[in-house]
Amino acid sequence: MSRQTSFEIEDAEDFLNQLQEFQKSLEQEWREVLNQWDNLRSTWQDDQYYQFEPLFEDLSATYRRAEEDLEQNIAVIDRQIKIAETLVERRQLIPPILNRLFTTVVAGAGIVSSVMGLHKQDSTPIDSNNSTQASIKAVKEVYKPIAEYGKLQKEKEKERVKKEQNAAMEARNRSNISGSPPNS
Repeated sequence: MSRQTSFEIEDAEDFLNQLQEFQKSLEQEWREVLNQWDNLRSTWQDDQYYQFEPLFEDLSATYRRAEEDLEQNIAVIDRQIKIAETLVERRQLIPPILNRLFTTVVAGAGIVSSVMGLHKQDSTPIDSNNSTQASIKAVKEVYKPIAEYGKLQKEKEKERVKKEQNAAMEARNRSNISGSPPNS
């Protein structure tokens, strides 16, 4: 079962930018190392060259694997940012939809109250403004618990994220103290 995680998009974008800059720096430095190695290989003439060459080839292979891992991690973070941005965009669409729904419900409540004869039964003409206001008040009363529930859910989510962040920080602290990576 997968667990939902959350993060601040701006923080993730900053981290992604730092990783990309780090990758560029590593690539530039590694090119310089390879150029120096080519220069050295062309002039190195003793037996130690043959002892060192396999070590350098191992170092090169390790670097290539690390570079591939870094590229994969950058792609994962970039994908997660795009997913989070999509979710934020979708969440921003919800209030206008709710407003349209609210307006529709208010209009419907006004129609229902008119049809059901909930207005005064005397010869006084129906004041559609008062009827609509009464309908709006009734719908708002229904909407209050929904809004409170939404606020409660937001608070719970913030609390859950904070707990996750604290747990991660504690794991890092334990890892730093013990010198070994945290258990996953």
